Amino acid sequence: MKARSSILQASIRFLERRSFAPFLLAIQPVLHLFLINAAELTFSDTLRAMLAALHTWSVVIGTLIFAGLGCLTLNVVLFRSRLVPHWLSIWGLIGGTGAIAYGLLGILGFDTGMGSPYMLLAMPLAFQEMV
Repeated sequence: MKARSSILQASIRFLERRSFAPFLLAIQPVLHLFLINAAELTFSDTLRAMLAALHTWSVVIGTLIFAGLGCLTLNVVLFRSRLVPHWLSIWGLIGGTGAIAYGLLGILGFDTGMGSPYMLLAMPLAFQEMV
């Protein structure tokens, strides 16, 4: 059972890290397009909007959803193996659940920006990561 949890944890962390790849690959050609011709303003505006949406979805899905899943998996393993105090792994489970809920709110269209009150859902995870 421990090997299965480790494989699941590794695969979620791998997906978490790779979710930013489409955004990073799209940066260089777009910067080139913005610099070469200002006459195609409507195309540039459309492209800019598409890249902003790609960035938003990369952050919501990559950072919040996959980090929350990775946190849940890690803290289940830590809880079962008793490597850390139980209160700390339970705190991580609460934080991971909050991060997933925060990401799902972002997918559903709620404002999850820096001033959003929904940010409080991810705060337990931030404190647990510092310990």
